[in-house]
Amino acid sequence: MKTFFRLSALVLALGLGAALTFANSAESARVIRADKNNHDLMVERQSGELWILQHNPLCSSMTSEFPVSLIIANGKITQLKVASNEICKVYNSFPYSGEALMAARIKSDNELHTENQAEFVWSGKRYSVDYGKGCLNLRDLVGKKIYLSLPNQKLQGGTIELPNNLGQCAIEASKEIGVDEAPQAQTPLKLEGVELQAQNNQVYFYWKATQEEKPLYLVSYSRYKLNPSLYPWKLMPSLKIAQTNSYTVKQLADKQKYYFYLASLSKDNVAGEWTEVVATPVSPGGFKNSPDPEPFEVKVTEEASNFKLVWPAKETARKFRISFFVGGKSEFSTLINGTTVEYLIPKKEAYKGKGLRFTVRSLSKTSYDPSVFDGIYWEYKATK
Repeated sequence: MKTFFRLSALVLALGLGAALTFANSAESARVIRADKNNHDLMVERQSGELWILQHNPLCSSMTSEFPVSLIIANGKITQLKVASNEICKVYNSFPYSGEALMAARIKSDNELHTENQAEFVWSGKRYSVDYGKGCLNLRDLVGKKIYLSLPNQKLQGGTIELPNNLGQCAIEASKEIGVDEAPQAQTPLKLEGVELQAQNNQVYFYWKATQEEKPLYLVSYSRYKLNPSLYPWKLMPSLKIAQTNSYTVKQLADKQKYYFYLASLSKDNVAGEWTEVVATPVSPGGFKNSPDPEPFEVKVTEEASNFKLVWPAKETARKFRISFFVGGKSEFSTLINGTTVEYLIPKKEAYKGKGLRFTVRSLSKTSYDPSVFDGIYWEYKATK
């Protein structure tokens, strides 16, 4: 009899497990921004909605533009699958309506009055807010940003969500008390004269230098069109910082459209208005809009035992970097003298039947000289 009950319990447990497994579903999503400090993740769901997922730190390989799967059980996101061996628990998830700055905590006038009042800055205006239980840690977030989930796009009736899953609470009442009068750092001007050269797997940018002392510039890119207002500039995807008014984005996929975003950065670490540029690196050749008045083009000829690379001389070049790729993988990269204008790469049997890529990049004598780059794709036919 005991054996019968044990078997019955086992069958019941297996049946429940199968039912629970069956109830789970998966939905693909795209990472919009990943905050490594508090493990808050913004994703774009298939519906187009932006959601915040607060998860444990096991999924550490995620970056912006990373594809993920949302594991949904009973209508709730419970897990995040990054790869077959990388699954992490989702503690909290909610639709993202925006962020507010926690401006001040309003202390209670006596011990009997609950301290559930604060002042927020949201959309450039200041509000006094009464909130419900659950946001005890709000008192520690003065001067920091918090999330808002607003079904009606109004504060009242919405939800306050604290970073790092520190709590959430309902907004019971709100009142506008004026425009935020906090001093704003001066926003730098939008970049002017942006030009580009898109060729092979790289895009070279050039723009008019700003008048600031020791300026910095931001370059970000994505395979998707972005809304930069959703990102603190430090969390823009694939972000690069340039010290001069030119930059080359490397290792891009051929025939893939990319959206590039460029802006200047002030000495107060305030980003200017972003300039959006669309480019598609193709192979061979490509679209050219080069600011360099002297063309720079790499040519390859196939000799009996070598591939011979030739390119024009550049007075500004300190050295040239030669890179060679076989079947999309790097074979080698080497530096040669800036006065050299040709290079021989010996043929090998292993190269036959594969696509080869040869690239030449200049390293300038000073940080102000423009660098030049070009590459060419070559098919090494197996019949030769």
